[in-house]
Amino acid sequence: MKTANKAQTTQAMDALKAIYDRRAVREYTGVHPSRETIRELLDAAVQAPSAMDLQPWEFVVVQNA
Repeated sequence: MKTANKAQTTQAMDALKAIYDRRAVREYTGVHPSRETIRELLDAAVQAPSAMDLQPWEFVVVQNA
């Protein structure tokens, strides 16, 4: 059996923390994220696996009510 190194254990714990700490946002502050933040989120989103690696992503960024 392989043993996990410290970095792998830390990554696993970070993933579990993200899963357990998730929440649904139902109220918004009205503060708009910067273009840089939006770009970082989109860059992270395309890292998700896709069926048969087809990468059929479409993202819509709505910036006004």
